[in-house]
This record gives sequence, structure tokens and C-alpha cells, in this order.
Amino acid sequence: MLLAGAGEVITNALVHGAAPRRVWVYTEGPALVCHVHDRGPGIADPLATYLAPDRHADRGHGLWLGRQVSDSLEVAANATGTHVRLLTILRRSGQQPVP
Repeated sequence: MLLAGAGEVITNALVHGAAPRRVWVYTEGPALVCHVHDRGPGIADPLATYLAPDRHADRGHGLWLGRQVSDSLEVAANATGTHVRLLTILRRSGQQPVP
């Protein structure tokens, strides 16, 4: 599922962010992380990734979808631009997620 979420976040950086854009994928403990960075200002509404967008809207779905298919999605903006981190806990085959 991380791949689906990463595609949404990368597309978001390409459409709404600013160059240069960078993507890192790495493990962090038991998790696989996809970190996307661009020089854009970030998102104006801090709840945008938590609330489902209007189904008729042609924008606003990417980060929300990324949150739905990952265990964690973090958005932060600073002087270097916007950082989005998707995190998925790596599970062994047949192992259930921790509630």
C-alpha cells in the first residue's frame, strides 16, 4: 500500500509543489518510509489530510488518499519547503496489524 500512497504524494509534489523535488525511501525500525520533499510553501489547511474531500472536487484527494493507505502520514513545512512522510509498518505474512 505504501506504493499507492507514495504515488499520490509524489503527484501532489509535482502538481502543487515547487522544484527541486526529492524522494527518499528507507526503513526506520519496523517501518518502510517514503519521504517526499519539495520547495513549495505547504498546505494552508492543517486538517486537509484528515478530512475527505468533496467527491466532486477535482483537487484535494492526493494527501487524503495517502493517509488512507498508510499507517501514518506527516506533513510539515519549514524554510526548506514541504516535507511529507508516509510510513507503513512492515508485517510478516499472516500477521495482523496492531490495534
